[in-house]
Amino acid sequence: MSTAAAPAVTEAQFQAAQNHLYHAIHVPVFMHKLAQAGIQPRTEQEAAEFLAMGDFLLARDQEQQAKQAAAQGSLVNLAFRGLGLAAAEQGEALSHPAVQVKLAEWANDQHIKAAAAVFGQYIHQHSAS
Repeated sequence: MSTAAAPAVTEAQFQAAQNHLYHAIHVPVFMHKLAQAGIQPRTEQEAAEFLAMGDFLLARDQEQQAKQAAAQGSLVNLAFRGLGLAAAEQGEALSHPAVQVKLAEWANDQHIKAAAAVFGQYIHQHSAS
């Protein structure tokens, strides 16, 4: 049995993995949510602008959550409560057959698996240091 450590993930590999996951998962899910709200981008530029707005709002929300956690003394506790609320809201949606099919596709996509592995290894490398 080999005990050699996996080669370190470079910043470029991490960025490529993050980019792949963003475009393979985040973008289609975000566009689907827009469509559910009755919003259909008319051009690629408009779609990019919606994504930029969504990314900005998500970052602001995460900043607010971090501030609340700091004020309440526990980022882990706030994340745990947030996860519980999100799970309750999304539970029914995640059990929908179409969602299950898409999740199965992503779980079997070799590019997504590889990107997720690189992403996870990079996070592990940086959390250990």
